[in-house]
Amino acid sequence: MRNQSEILKELAQGGQKTVHLARHPEFGMVVIKKGSIKSLSSLERIKREVDLLSEVNSDFYPQQHDFNINFTSKEFEIIEDYIEGRTLREEMSRFRTPQEILTLLKFLVEGLSVIWEQNVVHRDLKPENIIIRPNGVPCIIDLG
Repeated sequence: MRNQSEILKELAQGGQKTVHLARHPEFGMVVIKKGSIKSLSSLERIKREVDLLSEVNSDFYPQQHDFNINFTSKEFEIIEDYIEGRTLREEMSRFRTPQEILTLLKFLVEGLSVIWEQNVVHRDLKPENIIIRPNGVPCIIDLG
């Protein structure tokens, strides 16, 4: 892959990809997702997510910067903005009162409506795929 970022640390590893925090010379702090292409349908799903997020201009989603495919090694790489914060799973105790919970739900519905308007459904919405920024506003990641 042609990425010239400085990898700082691994953030997560799953069945389909590894996620790293990195410093990119042009984009600053980014997340680099690298994984293997298991099938043509998985590649199509990844490409749809990248295309959608490249078009979405919303604070509820990370900005996409680059998408590379190496057909020889059957690997992909996605570069997107790093979202400062912690997962909703880690921040659950922050939302205790009915008002705090309703505010979070309002933000999430507003964020999801951005993709619903394009007839897209988040296929993997869970607390680990919602980053709560320091200001309390969520960012939805990994459409699944």
